[in-house]
Amino acid sequence: MASAPLQLTTRRDLAVAALAGGIIAWMLVATVRLVTKSEPLLPWTGPAVLWFIALVVLVTAIVANRRFRHHREDVQPEQAVTFLVIGKTGALAGAIVGAGYLVFAAMYVADVAIPGPRERVIRGGVAALAGVVTMLSGWWLERQCQVPGGRDDSEGDIEPDPGVAD
Repeated sequence: MASAPLQLTTRRDLAVAALAGGIIAWMLVATVRLVTKSEPLLPWTGPAVLWFIALVVLVTAIVANRRFRHHREDVQPEQAVTFLVIGKTGALAGAIVGAGYLVFAAMYVADVAIPGPRERVIRGGVAALAGVVTMLSGWWLERQCQVPGGRDDSEGDIEPDPGVAD
């Protein structure tokens, strides 16, 4: 049985992931409110970890861009697949997490004049921005693994590069 070529993450995939992340975040906040009768807290460690992940994915995308596009180095297939998996994971996870934190922040915007909700909006916004950076970096990294001049670049298939050593 032949396997289908791996598809690039589409904007639709990212939109569906973001929608799922937003719904999950809303459900989590509603559940915490119902069970604990208090508002959920968001420590700064969450946004900090997300920014670290965003930075790692962005640096990996820059390295892949230089290696694949500018320096035309021979890349082992295993390394290209690793970059591809990191990119696809970063794009989808960034969409889910970014939208989730955006919904979290949006739930408190109406009470932004009060210190507690204001902190939730700020921290949620910072985390959401990290998610968006992760998503865009992953999306870009994924496209660095696409071989130019393949069968039909518009289809989004990722074809093996005949010039890459096995």
